[in-house]
Amino acid sequence: MRWLSVITAALVISLTAAQSAPALPARDSSLSDPLLRSFAYCAGRFSAELEFSWMFAEMDSDRIARERLAMISLLDAVSPVDEGPNVLHLRLVAKFAHSELLTRMRFNSRPEEAALARHRAEVEIAQCRALILS
Repeated sequence: MRWLSVITAALVISLTAAQSAPALPARDSSLSDPLLRSFAYCAGRFSAELEFSWMFAEMDSDRIARERLAMISLLDAVSPVDEGPNVLHLRLVAKFAHSELLTRMRFNSRPEEAALARHRAEVEIAQCRALILS
């Protein structure tokens, strides 16, 4: 029976982490650019990581701040000028989703679910770090 709760937790965390932005109207074709979306989502994830590091001092906040700024620079380079609010929306969606993972990782009373959330957050942020040339 315990395995069922682990599988259920994994499914819930995966679905939460995989939430994407609402469908965009067809006229917003510039936001369909996968590079722009990746940079926007990663900027949001780094923002969540930075806030988490400020609250709990468990991570290197200086490194995360540098990574966040680098990702924002990449995002600015590919973002159309007139799409600022929509790009910000993508960043916020990713920030809230990543923040939810970090919260589950930190405060979940079930170790299996906390471990799954930690793993998912680590995978997501590692993919973002891979986009930054050091």
